[in-house]
Amino acid sequence: MNKIKEEKIIEDHLSEGISFRSLSLKYGISYSRAYRIVKSHKSIFKEKAVQESLPEDVAMLKALLRKERLKNELLNNIIDIADKELGANIRKSLAPGSRNKHTTTLAGLTRVMRTAWLQHTSLLSI
Repeated sequence: MNKIKEEKIIEDHLSEGISFRSLSLKYGISYSRAYRIVKSHKSIFKEKAVQESLPEDVAMLKALLRKERLKNELLNNIIDIADKELGANIRKSLAPGSRNKHTTTLAGLTRVMRTAWLQHTSLLSI
């Protein structure tokens, strides 16, 4: 059996999900021969498929990472701006479980964060 026919058998099984019985009827070979062809070459074709899809996945992951880094930078900047405007160390004073001396700064912080978040979402849509 030539390599092209074997590759077609493997491709039919892996991509289209054709059963071994159907492959044997389609290509005029025995069920066990179809099974052996697919089993012996299955890992090679899966590796090729993974390698071909890898650059797309990497590009997508890089884009997601860039977006999350921008979001993180924005949130850090929001906290820094709120620190300056409200005169309180928000990173420490508003941490969960800590006592906050500046309870009136919470409303101001909420306003600053809401404004910055709206600006952030409008930047992402560009």
